[in-house]
Amino acid sequence: MNHLAKVGRKSRKDSNDEEMVAKQYHSLAAFKRCPIFAELSSNVVNEALSSFSFGFFPWRKQVYTQGQKGSHLFVISAGRVRISRIAEGERAQTIAYRGCNEIVGETVLLNGQTYRETATSTEYVETVAIPLSFIKSTIETDSKFSMRFIRLMIERSLEAERRIENFLKKGVEARVVDFIVGAAASHGIPESRGTLIGMKFTHQEIADYVGSTRETVTIILGELRRRGLIQVDHRRLIVANADALSKLV
Repeated sequence: MNHLAKVGRKSRKDSNDEEMVAKQYHSLAAFKRCPIFAELSSNVVNEALSSFSFGFFPWRKQVYTQGQKGSHLFVISAGRVRISRIAEGERAQTIAYRGCNEIVGETVLLNGQTYRETATSTEYVETVAIPLSFIKSTIETDSKFSMRFIRLMIERSLEAERRIENFLKKGVEARVVDFIVGAAASHGIPESRGTLIGMKFTHQEIADYVGSTRETVTIILGELRRRGLIQVDHRRLIVANADALSKLV
C-alpha cells in the first residue's frame, strides 16, 4: 500500500468526510508531481506527511502576503495564483502566475523568513503547505534535492531578469507575444489547431503582467487573431502559428 492510500484511509476514519479525503489525496499526489519533490524517497515523504497541511482558497484570497512571517512553502495542487510585489510607493506589480504542481513561497527562506511577495488565488485554489523545517533538513541531507532547489531559484531569478529586460527593450505588443510564447512553453497542450495554453488568462491578467492596460491588450490580441497567429477558445489561448509568433518577440 502506498503512502497516499494510507493517508486517505486515515483521514476517512478520522473525519468520515469522503470529499475531504479526495482533496487530500489529490493534494498529496500533486506534491509528488511537483518536480522538485518528485525524486524524494517514499521513506522521507512518509516521515514528513504528518507535518503537511492542506489549504483551500476561494477566488481572490491570499495564500500569503508580502512582509508576512512564514514557516511554509506551498505546492499548488489545484487552480492558479498570482504572484505580485509592491515596491515602496507603487502599486502591486504582477511577477508571475503559478499553477498546478508548482511551488510558491520560496522567498520565505530569505530575509528572516518573511515572504517577499503576495500570492493571491485567481480561481479556486488548493495547496499543500510544506514546513520550512522539512525543506531545510532535506537540503542538508539530500544533495540531489539541494541541486533541484538551487536550480529552481536560479530559473526564477533568470525569469525576473528577462522580464526587466523586456520592459526596457520591448514594446507592449512584443511583451504580450512574449507572455503568450512563455505560457505555451510552460502550459502548452499540443492539439490539431496548434498549442492550447492550459491556463485561462483574462485580458486584465495579461495586462497586469506586461505592464499595460486591458484595452491595449484586447486590441493586440484581436490583431494577432486577425493575422491567424492565435485563436481563443473559452478564454484559453491557442498558438496557431508558433514560428510567426516567435518572430514578433
